[in-house]
Amino acid sequence: MILALIIGSVLVNLGALLHFYALKAGAQAINPDRHPVRCFMFSIQIIIVSHLLIAAIFAGSFHAAEIWWHLGTLASANNLADPLTFMDRFYFSLVNGVVAGTPGRLILGAFCSFQDAVNAAQVQRRSA
Repeated sequence: MILALIIGSVLVNLGALLHFYALKAGAQAINPDRHPVRCFMFSIQIIIVSHLLIAAIFAGSFHAAEIWWHLGTLASANNLADPLTFMDRFYFSLVNGVVAGTPGRLILGAFCSFQDAVNAAQVQRRSA
């Protein structure tokens, strides 16, 4: 359990650092005064690529945790005979990243996720 918490903490910090340095490099590479729409689209692309990379890192860590360190599996109890592929773990990471805010975070608790932000925007739009 402690090893899983340590791995999770390292991965969340790695994801935060990846976001920081990707957006920092992107900010240095663009000039919003000259091409605001192009700069916005470039920023969105940086965010998408960094999220895909983070999901891949989490998928790799799920594989390592299951195969090398025997910390558990993502497979359901009914489906233990069918081994998970990298794409299964990658999909799991992407879905958790969108729904829970961080790939691999299984407890939906006291943090703002993408889904919470969308719901808040819809409520604000309806009240206006």
